[in-house]
Amino acid sequence: MKKTNNEFLPTNKYAEKKRKKLLKNLLVHKPPKRHLGLKITALTLTMGTLAFVSYSKIAEYIYNNQPQTKDPHTAEEVIDPNGNDVTFDDNGQIDVDNIDENQKTVMCETFYNFIIKDANSRSAYNIDEVSEVISFSLLPYNLCNENNEYDKYYISILFKSSDDIFALNYLGGTDFESSAGLSVDYFSDFIHYLGYECALDNCQKMSEAGKEVKDTLGQEVSFVGDAYLGYEENGDEYYFIPAYTSGGKGTVYSTWAASVESLGQDPMQLLLEELPGAEKNFTSTPFFESENLQKASNIYTQKLQPSKDEGLEK
Repeated sequence: MKKTNNEFLPTNKYAEKKRKKLLKNLLVHKPPKRHLGLKITALTLTMGTLAFVSYSKIAEYIYNNQPQTKDPHTAEEVIDPNGNDVTFDDNGQIDVDNIDENQKTVMCETFYNFIIKDANSRSAYNIDEVSEVISFSLLPYNLCNENNEYDKYYISILFKSSDDIFALNYLGGTDFESSAGLSVDYFSDFIHYLGYECALDNCQKMSEAGKEVKDTLGQEVSFVGDAYLGYEENGDEYYFIPAYTSGGKGTVYSTWAASVESLGQDPMQLLLEELPGAEKNFTSTPFFESENLQKASNIYTQKLQPSKDEGLEK
């Protein structure tokens, strides 16, 4: 008999039962048991803690029972990670301007050749070497502020050639200045200052009269220069006689030029007659202090000056 569209097909009881069971499992889902996972995690944490405590105890035992390695350097030493030597200046500051031997040689030769050239152009003596640079000094020349633009100072460099001491003198209108941060550059500026901002005056060896004044003044005086004409504040001419001691310091003896000429005497002989007091015609004042010139002197002494064993280059 043929089936119509209005008739229902018989259901498969087995398939229906399976579908209901699947639907039940979807509606009521129970999470899997985790008791075993939690136990494993707790056990792992416990074992890690015990291992850390054991390692700490072992490390503590080794530290307390094994002698520690001592630092071979003192607290005052500074170690450069790049392996360079670290030096300090007189103020205890790290000296960042370490001049190597090549720079030192070049700068020294430049300075000595400069001195030799200027000295020979103003000296009656043949000077072919510099065996020692003694000092740099700043002396008065023109104290009249109205007309001392180019001739205010007498810059004097004492140096020894063989067994003779010479004074190399320049005229300058301003004190030496430099903004160079490194000492080698600072000293290079000083040489430039002498060559381009000063006028070369003369180079003299101590005269017989100078030696007599030196002997009269005593052992502290290392050199007495010849008298030179300068100007006081009122513009009058004065004779200045410098007596050098050490480190660029010294005393200038001055007297009014007109009084010396009226007496018909030589200023050096007149000073000899008045020493040691020098109160009648002469007055005495210390050399000018120049911080910049002193720094140039310190750079030469501390960084450039060869040891006595090395000697000086010609």
